[in-house]
Amino acid sequence: MEYEMLNKEMGKVFIDTLPLTPIGELFMNIASMKFKSAAGGWIGVFTAGLLAIVLVGTASAAWFGGGAYDGYDEAVTAAKLGYPQVNNADGATNILDTSAFLNGILLTGGSAPAELLVYWGTSDGGTSPANWGFSTNFGVSGTGPATVQVAVTPATTYYYRFFAVNSAAESGWAPSSATFTTMAPPAINASAGVYPVGLTTVTLHGYLTEIDSADVVVYWGANPNSWSYTNNLGACRQGKLDVRISGLVPGQEYFYQWRASNQFGEAFTPIASFRTFADTAWFSGGGFDGYDSEFIWETKMTKGDTLITIY
Repeated sequence: MEYEMLNKEMGKVFIDTLPLTPIGELFMNIASMKFKSAAGGWIGVFTAGLLAIVLVGTASAAWFGGGAYDGYDEAVTAAKLGYPQVNNADGATNILDTSAFLNGILLTGGSAPAELLVYWGTSDGGTSPANWGFSTNFGVSGTGPATVQVAVTPATTYYYRFFAVNSAAESGWAPSSATFTTMAPPAINASAGVYPVGLTTVTLHGYLTEIDSADVVVYWGANPNSWSYTNNLGACRQGKLDVRISGLVPGQEYFYQWRASNQFGEAFTPIASFRTFADTAWFSGGGFDGYDSEFIWETKMTKGDTLITIY
């Protein structure tokens, strides 16, 4: 077998024809490469930029083309020549809270038809089947894409890796394991409490966890059984949440509750309460004797199941 290479180097174009024998590594700025059998006729056409090629023995490759580029049309996998070659395509797709699709490509079965498998689980098992939690066997497969839908747990990181073995006991793994994290309903808490508290204003604090984003609202009012007001924060990123409320009545007890939601579910915080500062009293006249001014402040808030009163 021989190959013809169009080599662009320093603005010049060369055409090289060499026997396909062990010649080490070639580092060239490739415009195109065509592999030709000894009997003639091109069996593959590849395009690339800077290409490092190791020519050892005979070569086998697979090309899947047509249509717009979708990540599956071209795959380059380093493996033993003549052995099965697989990869994990562009990774998992359609990742939800309880299911995901694992994608791969069988590039070549090697010297005989190959059986295709995918191993997956919550830890990376590498190239040892015994170290993986689950597996799916596609049976003896032709070259091309393969996909399987698997059941998963929400908010969990998974790994997977495709593997092929043929009847000649030749086998090959995908070059590395792919990873993905499943979706989940949001989680929200109000552990940061309420501060600062004034006569007619207060700032409520919450924290969104578990997911990247969710729609968040906070309900509040003087009656926890019938909310008077709703502050809609819209789509919020994971992290700290703050809402400042004004127009409150001094010395009044109020209640509030956070809610977060996404397409997978919703979460509420326990109902918490606070009390605004009461109006101050001022008595003036005569010289200052320590009794002319008196401030009586009281606030109540909850943190967890504990009621905290501050005077």
